[in-house]
This record gives sequence, C-alpha cells and structure tokens, in this order.
Amino acid sequence: MPLNFEPHLDSAVDNSNGLWIPQPQMVPASPPEDPSHNEYRYAIYRGEERIAGIGCFGADLQVRSAGQRERVFTLDLGRDWVLDAVLELKRTLNSDESDFEFLRGLAKGLVSVFENRSRVAYDLRYMAITRTALLMERGIAVPAGAAASASPDIDLQGAGDLLLAQVRIPARGSGEEGA
Repeated sequence: MPLNFEPHLDSAVDNSNGLWIPQPQMVPASPPEDPSHNEYRYAIYRGEERIAGIGCFGADLQVRSAGQRERVFTLDLGRDWVLDAVLELKRTLNSDESDFEFLRGLAKGLVSVFENRSRVAYDLRYMAITRTALLMERGIAVPAGAAASASPDIDLQGAGDLLLAQVRIPARGSGEEGA
C-alpha cells in the first residue's frame, strides 16, 4: 500500500499503513559535515514499535522570497547511506511501490512533522531534496514530471537538485495556510 503521511500534532501519521513519525531529534552536524548544518534523527514507528531510524543532514538558510523573509530548512536525502536506510525501510514494510514513489512518500512524512509548528514573524519552509544523479546511479527511475529543480529561487549550496516534498508555514498574521 502506498505511503500516505498526513500531519498530526507534532508528527506525521500514515493511518493506512499504521505508521507514525514523531518530530526528529535535531543536533548540530559533526565534522566533516559542514558545521552550519543540522543532523535530523528520525524514528519511524508502526503502532508503538520502532521499526526504523533514518538520519540526514540539512541546511538552515535565510532567504528572501517574493520580497518576504523566509527561513528554509533542507533535509538532504541525496546521500548513499540515507537512500540505503529508505530502501531498507521499504523492504521491512514489504512495499510494492516503486523506489521513487516510496522515497517521495517518506519524504512527505519527514517534512509533515513540522507542518503544525507555531507561526513566527517570518515564513518557514521545510524541503526534502535529493540528487537525480544518485537515483540514476542506483537504477531508480525519476518520473518526467518530477524532474523539476528543487527551488530555482534558493541556492541550496549543492545539497540537491530534486524536490521530493515541502511544507510551507506562513508568517504569523499572514492569513495563509501551510502549502
């Protein structure tokens, strides 16, 4: 059954598969990783049983988008060891989804945990990104419609070129809902 995570409080829940992902533990990245990056440590549960853990690095960027200040957090899923962990989870779940669709479904869950964050004085965006080249090296087909740039308006500092999922949280008082 396809992954279908939805935000719920400070977590993401996939009721059809009985899965949930709480907020990750976030710590500063250790060398040799860029010290300005964060490490996100996710636990994935089926019911009350922890069935997997996935870690990834990510940047915390301050940008101006459409004239507004925006803070962008990236989750870099474009590393060999991250992709290995994702595919191991796919095997654990006996998923019949394509590798790409499973990766995209999980990426949605990883960013959805942040969707209900309190609004602040500036826009927030959480983006799960990967590298098309890595997927192609692994024989994972990228659908033609998915080959869009991660974000033409943001310099992702080489972190990836393919947007898998994102959540936007508008600034307090903007009157908009998360995308």
